[in-house]
Amino acid sequence: MFPDYDPEAQLVAISEVIRSLDKVLETKERTFNETNYSNLNPDYAGDMYAGDLHELGFIETAVSHSAIAVIAPFLEGLFRHEIAALYDNGYKSKPEHPRANQKKFWKIECAFDTDGKMVKNIARGIYQVLEALNLLSFFPSNAKEMLGIIFLYRNYTLHNGFEATIEQRDKFKQKIEEIKGGRGIS
Repeated sequence: MFPDYDPEAQLVAISEVIRSLDKVLETKERTFNETNYSNLNPDYAGDMYAGDLHELGFIETAVSHSAIAVIAPFLEGLFRHEIAALYDNGYKSKPEHPRANQKKFWKIECAFDTDGKMVKNIARGIYQVLEALNLLSFFPSNAKEMLGIIFLYRNYTLHNGFEATIEQRDKFKQKIEEIKGGRGIS
């Protein structure tokens, strides 16, 4: 299905990107932590400290956004490829699974509510396919939670940018709490 699919090369590229991002962040944090603001003229030391802290916050946000921007598509491609390979090899669903009789069973971007209604939700779709194929024992016990948070954060960063409104942040926090079963963000 994907003749040039190479997850190992993708992981090498992702590792290099993350390593580069870490270096940028480490350099900026070191500079911030080594600056002795108390030795500066008090007339502008406070403003300089606030400005540097503000800039550091945006750099941390950019690093986080960049990391999820390479990790989430990798996972989506990995699951899409591997689930397609299972389909191509005749792998069968548990017949009693609610997803088993769905026309779009193999479409990981589709999830199905208990009443059979289809919704677009890649995290739930991946999890449902894994569950229907009886493959969850090969994944961490919190796989559903991890997938939900990864794809939710990816969408949040792409659609809300660096400075989300309070309402957007509250909505994001609420969705995380829903995914985590009310346990909140830790």
